[in-house]
Amino acid sequence: MNVYNLLSKKRNDFKSGVYSFNLNGPHFPRRIFIFNNNKTYIFKSVGSFDSIGVLQEFIECNKLLNISEADRVKYLKAISNYLQDELGQTYGAEITIDK
Repeated sequence: MNVYNLLSKKRNDFKSGVYSFNLNGPHFPRRIFIFNNNKTYIFKSVGSFDSIGVLQEFIECNKLLNISEADRVKYLKAISNYLQDELGQTYGAEITIDK
């Protein structure tokens, strides 16, 4: 499994923030989780297939993890970048055969 800090790609330590993860292999889509106040929220929605679901879960996550307003803005920016990167990714869900 690969895990990346979306707030700072150079940081290797595990602190409060937004992280993406995926299993090894080309057909496993990236997903995200938020670690805040020693609590973790793993998003069920996948950005490449359900960006609105990711945003709805972010709202729920804010309530559950009691994220501060300053962190909320940073996290939302990181999620926005994640959704932009995932735009158009299919991870093999749509395979067409040329005839």
